[in-house]
Amino acid sequence: MKFLSIALALSLVVADEELEKRHAILSFFPARGPQTPQDVGCAQDLSRSYFDEYNQSSLDACKTFCIYNVNCTGIEYAVPSVAEVGGRCRVWKKPQGLEVTVDLIGFSCWKYNHTISAGHYCSRWVRVGTCQRLHGDCYKCLQESPLN
Repeated sequence: MKFLSIALALSLVVADEELEKRHAILSFFPARGPQTPQDVGCAQDLSRSYFDEYNQSSLDACKTFCIYNVNCTGIEYAVPSVAEVGGRCRVWKKPQGLEVTVDLIGFSCWKYNHTISAGHYCSRWVRVGTCQRLHGDCYKCLQESPLN
């Protein structure tokens, strides 16, 4: 029985590694590096062509908007007590990415990275936990769909 459970555990590890090879990884990590992203805003050129803005009550909802936007390079989220209505989400799409941050109470600034194939977007994903080397949130893309 002991050998059976060891074999099962090893097969699950191998299966998980194979799954990783077949799926793109999506990651959000603090714009300033490994320290927490709390009270840090994204101080960019505020040209409206560089971001889309949404009223959202959660950081997770803001990340969802980013994942669905193929041009997303990062997000800035303001908690409901700071934003005018609910929470505020800015999905940054500046080609150079997020370059500058500023201390700003109630805000968080996250860079976004992915390994999705060119000409595709992730239409279905699952959170897999913390990205150890990036100190951020990792998601596994379960289904890539072609851009129309």
